[in-house]
Amino acid sequence: TIQLDSVNRGSGDDCVIPANVAQALNFFQTRGLIHGCRTVRPMDASRTKILGNLEFEYTAQPSGCSSYSWFNRHVFMTHNAMDCDPQVWSQVEREIRTEVRDAVRVKEKVAERQGFEPWIPCGIHAFQACAFSHSAISPVF
Repeated sequence: TIQLDSVNRGSGDDCVIPANVAQALNFFQTRGLIHGCRTVRPMDASRTKILGNLEFEYTAQPSGCSSYSWFNRHVFMTHNAMDCDPQVWSQVEREIRTEVRDAVRVKEKVAERQGFEPWIPCGIHAFQACAFSHSAISPVF
Protein backbone atom coordinates (compact mmCIF):
# COMPACT_ATOMS: atom_id res chain seq x y z
CA THR A 1 0.00 0.00 0.00
CA ILE A 2 1.12 3.56 -0.59
CA GLN A 3 -0.26 6.27 1.68
CA LEU A 4 -0.20 9.95 0.73
CA ASP A 5 -0.52 12.13 3.82
CA SER A 6 -3.16 9.73 5.08
CA VAL A 7 -5.42 11.17 7.78
CA ASN A 8 -7.80 9.24 10.06
CA ARG A 9 -11.46 9.70 9.28
CA GLY A 10 -13.56 8.15 12.00
CA SER A 11 -12.43 5.02 13.78
CA GLY A 12 -9.16 3.28 13.04
CA ASP A 13 -5.55 4.32 12.95
CA ASP A 14 -3.95 5.15 9.59
CA CYS A 15 -0.53 4.91 11.24
CA VAL A 16 -0.96 1.15 11.74
CA ILE A 17 -0.73 -1.00 8.61
CA PRO A 18 -2.99 -4.10 8.76
CA ALA A 19 -1.46 -7.57 8.69
CA ASN A 20 -2.95 -8.37 5.26
CA VAL A 21 -0.64 -5.77 3.66
CA ALA A 22 2.74 -7.19 2.57
CA GLN A 23 4.51 -3.84 2.03
CA ALA A 24 3.75 -0.23 2.86
CA LEU A 25 5.20 3.14 1.88
CA ASN A 26 4.20 6.38 3.58
CA PHE A 27 4.45 9.90 2.09
CA PHE A 28 3.69 12.67 4.56
CA GLN A 29 4.01 16.39 5.37
CA THR A 30 3.87 17.91 8.85
CA ARG A 31 2.74 21.51 8.35
CA GLY A 32 -0.73 23.00 8.35
CA LEU A 33 -3.98 22.01 10.02
CA ILE A 34 -4.12 18.53 8.52
CA HIS A 35 -1.16 16.22 8.15
CA GLY A 36 -0.55 12.51 7.98
CA CYS A 37 1.43 10.09 10.11
CA ARG A 38 5.16 10.71 10.40
CA THR A 39 5.71 7.00 10.80
CA VAL A 40 3.56 4.05 9.82
CA ARG A 41 4.09 0.81 11.68
CA PRO A 42 2.96 -2.72 10.96
CA MET A 43 0.28 -4.45 13.00
CA ASP A 44 2.32 -7.64 12.46
CA ALA A 45 5.98 -7.05 11.60
CA SER A 46 6.42 -10.67 10.50
CA ARG A 47 3.87 -10.12 7.70
CA THR A 48 4.33 -6.46 6.73
CA LYS A 49 7.48 -4.69 5.58
CA ILE A 50 7.59 -0.90 5.85
CA LEU A 51 9.43 0.39 2.77
CA GLY A 52 9.77 3.93 4.11
CA ASN A 53 8.30 7.05 5.64
CA LEU A 54 9.09 9.92 3.26
CA GLU A 55 8.62 13.52 4.37
CA PHE A 56 7.82 16.35 1.97
CA GLU A 57 7.78 20.01 2.94
CA TYR A 58 5.75 22.70 1.22
CA THR A 59 5.99 26.47 1.51
CA ALA A 60 3.91 26.94 -1.65
CA GLN A 61 1.52 24.75 -3.56
CA PRO A 62 2.53 23.12 -6.83
CA SER A 63 0.89 24.67 -9.90
CA GLY A 64 -1.36 21.61 -10.35
CA CYS A 65 -3.43 22.73 -7.34
CA SER A 66 -4.85 25.78 -9.16
CA SER A 67 -8.08 23.87 -9.91
CA TYR A 68 -8.77 23.35 -6.19
CA SER A 69 -11.25 25.62 -4.42
CA TRP A 70 -10.01 28.76 -2.67
CA PHE A 71 -10.80 27.16 0.68
CA ASN A 72 -8.77 24.01 -0.07
CA ARG A 73 -5.87 25.98 -1.57
CA HIS A 74 -5.58 28.23 1.49
CA VAL A 75 -6.90 26.37 4.54
CA PHE A 76 -5.60 22.89 3.63
CA MET A 77 -2.70 24.11 1.48
CA THR A 78 0.08 21.79 2.68
CA HIS A 79 -2.14 18.71 2.89
CA ASN A 80 -3.54 19.17 -0.63
CA ALA A 81 -0.11 20.04 -2.02
CA MET A 82 0.85 16.35 -2.01
CA ASP A 83 -2.07 15.56 -4.33
CA CYS A 84 -0.79 18.08 -6.89
CA ASP A 85 2.95 17.51 -6.59
CA PRO A 86 4.37 15.85 -9.72
CA GLN A 87 7.49 14.89 -7.74
CA VAL A 88 5.37 12.82 -5.33
CA TRP A 89 3.49 11.08 -8.15
CA SER A 90 6.72 10.37 -10.05
CA GLN A 91 8.13 8.71 -6.97
CA VAL A 92 4.92 6.73 -6.42
CA GLU A 93 5.10 5.53 -10.03
CA ARG A 94 8.79 4.55 -9.65
CA GLU A 95 8.01 2.55 -6.51
CA ILE A 96 5.13 0.71 -8.19
CA ARG A 97 7.18 -0.04 -11.31
CA THR A 98 10.06 -1.34 -9.16
CA GLU A 99 7.77 -3.63 -7.19
CA VAL A 100 6.08 -4.96 -10.34
CA ARG A 101 9.44 -5.51 -12.06
CA ASP A 102 10.80 -7.38 -9.03
CA ALA A 103 7.64 -9.51 -8.77
CA VAL A 104 7.89 -10.46 -12.45
CA ARG A 105 11.55 -11.45 -12.01
CA VAL A 106 10.66 -13.73 -9.11
CA LYS A 107 7.84 -15.38 -11.11
CA GLU A 108 10.17 -15.89 -14.10
CA LYS A 109 12.58 -17.81 -11.88
CA VAL A 110 9.80 -19.98 -10.43
CA ALA A 111 8.21 -20.73 -13.81
CA GLU A 112 11.48 -21.38 -15.64
CA ARG A 113 11.37 -24.57 -17.78
CA GLN A 114 7.97 -25.61 -16.37
CA GLY A 115 5.49 -23.07 -17.62
CA PHE A 116 2.83 -21.75 -15.28
CA GLU A 117 1.15 -25.01 -14.30
CA PRO A 118 2.75 -27.33 -11.74
CA TRP A 119 4.61 -30.21 -13.36
CA ILE A 120 2.90 -33.60 -12.87
CA PRO A 121 4.64 -36.70 -14.26
CA CYS A 122 2.58 -39.13 -16.40
CA GLY A 123 -0.49 -36.89 -16.29
CA ILE A 124 -3.47 -37.31 -13.99
CA HIS A 125 -6.96 -37.84 -15.34
CA ALA A 126 -9.43 -35.22 -14.18
CA PHE A 127 -12.50 -37.37 -13.49
CA GLN A 128 -14.70 -34.41 -12.67
CA ALA A 129 -14.04 -32.85 -16.08
CA CYS A 130 -15.26 -35.58 -18.45
CA ALA A 131 -17.76 -38.39 -18.97
CA PHE A 132 -16.73 -42.10 -18.72
CA SER A 133 -17.43 -43.63 -22.16
CA HIS A 134 -21.02 -42.41 -21.97
CA SER A 135 -22.71 -39.47 -23.49
CA ALA A 136 -22.58 -36.41 -21.29
CA ILE A 137 -26.03 -35.50 -22.63
CA SER A 138 -28.96 -37.46 -21.23
CA PRO A 139 -31.10 -39.30 -23.83
CA VAL A 140 -34.38 -37.80 -24.94
CA PHE A 141 -37.49 -40.02 -24.38
